[in-house]
Amino acid sequence: MSAEQDAMQISREEHGILRARTKWANAFPASCVHGYIVKKGLRSAHESKVLERDLLIPYVSEFGGPLETVQMISETGEKRFQPDAPTRGLFCVLNDGKRYAEPTGHVWICEGWATGCSVREATGDIVIVAGSIENLYPTAKKIRDAYPEMAFDLAVAADNDLCRGGRNAGIMAAVEVYERLGIPFSAPVFGEGERLTDWNDFADTRGLDETRRMLIERLEVIRNGSGFSSLETQRRKGGDRE
Repeated sequence: MSAEQDAMQISREEHGILRARTKWANAFPASCVHGYIVKKGLRSAHESKVLERDLLIPYVSEFGGPLETVQMISETGEKRFQPDAPTRGLFCVLNDGKRYAEPTGHVWICEGWATGCSVREATGDIVIVAGSIENLYPTAKKIRDAYPEMAFDLAVAADNDLCRGGRNAGIMAAVEVYERLGIPFSAPVFGEGERLTDWNDFADTRGLDETRRMLIERLEVIRNGSGFSSLETQRRKGGDRE
């Protein structure tokens, strides 16, 4: 990429960031009656906002930093990021000061916002939302490198996409973070025939108390190495059921 192309890309990103900040400034605080929040069974709007019926989720590049982009989520769940604004390594922090539960002492990293909200409500811990599976590793690496004091507390609240057939993308992404960064993960386990994939699904069907218990239990399984071999086998087989 030439210097001129670099400058044009930077200019586009600056305009994208500016548009995202304008949307955020003109939006109103969301409430629990928003269609997507109701659909996902959340107890709080977690400091999101609403603009023209879309839920706005703020993304930053550092804790306490300025907004760099927004994710827009419709009432029915369609998601999109602000065009032209950057996304790689950006994240949403769920830490609104409300005491949902006695904190477990972890800092969780996850893919989706609703998943992060459910983990926050179940554990009372800080949650960092990457916004997409592609951004899970970049976000985890950025947090680990920028905040080394958090390194021991970091854990991934992984998706488990086994029911979708083919490659289990959620587990594969979590394993990559574990192998390259040493950050353990906790993935939900569902029954045969359940078309469910993430911790929001788990919380919606099992409740927050069971979600908290299973998050910690599955994390310890990975930390102790007793559950990793079966997940590694699943990954190598492309996520097919045995």
